[in-house]
Amino acid sequence: MKRKEKLILNIGLNNNTKTVNEILEHIKYSSLFIDNEFYSRVDLSEYKNEVEQTLIIEGCTSFCLSTCVDTIERLSSVFKQDCIAAKIGNNELLIYRIGYKGEKQRFNNKYFLNC
Repeated sequence: MKRKEKLILNIGLNNNTKTVNEILEHIKYSSLFIDNEFYSRVDLSEYKNEVEQTLIIEGCTSFCLSTCVDTIERLSSVFKQDCIAAKIGNNELLIYRIGYKGEKQRFNNKYFLNC
């Protein structure tokens, strides 16, 4: 039987170089979600008194944790994001783009949006 873990992503849109539709196409191309089935919506999030539109994507993945992290790290680079917040099974992570040199924060569930 194929492994199945719940996967939720929070992708900021304020400084993103891609539109929501372009992001969703990249997500489909990455095959992160089983059978490319996922739910998505846009909502407002707030961090350090800054409000940002955030794309929330939720579905299930058959990838192991390290493959998910690697894929999301590459997507973060493509989207020119510092990081993408993710819940992968029981793991809560901020996944930074390749080569990120700035200060790294710890995941805080207070700022994470669910579908």
